[in-house]
Amino acid sequence: MGLIINTNKTKYMQLTRKTNITKQDIEVAGKPYEAVKQFIYLGSQINGKNSIKEEIRLRIQAGNRSLFANKKLLTNKDLNAASKLQIYKSII
Repeated sequence: MGLIINTNKTKYMQLTRKTNITKQDIEVAGKPYEAVKQFIYLGSQINGKNSIKEEIRLRIQAGNRSLFANKKLLTNKDLNAASKLQIYKSII
């Protein structure tokens, strides 16, 4: 038994300095693989331009979603400031 690749999930991304490359699907051993311009790997977005602008935007967006989802909890008057600060630090 060896490594089994899930061909339904497997995609590839071509990295090059050329700016005008065309995105083409490839076929290896009769199995097609989709070409992508960006993908999420271990929670971080990787793109062909090696730019982190989109990654930073996505992380800020995720933090804002988390903060606003817990807004009622953070504005609750029954919790003291220390508890609210601990909750805030754990969700951001």
